[in-house]
Amino acid sequence: MIDKLFKSSKRLKDWAKNQDSTEFFVDGDHSCESVKKELSTILQNVPDTAVLLHDTFYQSEDSKYNIGPFKAVKEVLGNYKEYELISTNMGLPGMSLVYKK
Repeated sequence: MIDKLFKSSKRLKDWAKNQDSTEFFVDGDHSCESVKKELSTILQNVPDTAVLLHDTFYQSEDSKYNIGPFKAVKEVLGNYKEYELISTNMGLPGMSLVYKK
C-alpha cells in the first residue's frame, strides 16, 4: 500500500523527485476504495508517472467478485482528464495502464 510504504504524500513526492522515471504496479485487495485511494495518491503526487493495475477486467456487479479495481479506475480517471487508459479486455485477470497524455 502506497500510504504504508511512504507514510505521507510528501515522502512520496520527495522519493519521486530523485528518480529518473517512475512507474507503479498496483495489485491490491480488490476493493474499490483501496484502489481509488492508491491510484489517486499516485496521480496527485507523481503526475508524470505511469501506473499498471492488475485485476481490472470488468465483471458485472452480480458476480460479486473482483469488481472493485475496474470501478475504481473509472471513477478516479473521471477526475483526471489528462490521463489515458489502455485495458486488456480478454478476460480475467485484466490489466490496465494509466499514463499521462
